[in-house]
Amino acid sequence: MKKLTTVIVALFLTGSVSPAQNTVRVYSELAVPSQESLDKLNLKLAWRVYLPTERRRDGIFSVQVVDRPGGRSQQVLVQTRSGVIITLDGDTGVTQWRARIGNPYTVSSLLGYN
Repeated sequence: MKKLTTVIVALFLTGSVSPAQNTVRVYSELAVPSQESLDKLNLKLAWRVYLPTERRRDGIFSVQVVDRPGGRSQQVLVQTRSGVIITLDGDTGVTQWRARIGNPYTVSSLLGYN
């Protein structure tokens, strides 16, 4: 009887702790670093791009850099939480294509490519 009580108390405590471990989302509005800051670190800004997202619920889920065959430039694959996939040219940052895949806000895995 004592073991059963211990197991029930342990399950109760485990169930009450898990909801408290929600991930925290940080909302920010980042600025492009100033030329002075880049010069201090010997860096150059190659390109920048604005990626549209839907309200605060949306955000970046994953970013992958893919080498293209034949020595051509790289591609940058961006996946948002709302299911939008955006492909950018790695040299210029120009959007090559954009598509919404699947149901919004149900993304659970990274992009696959070949």
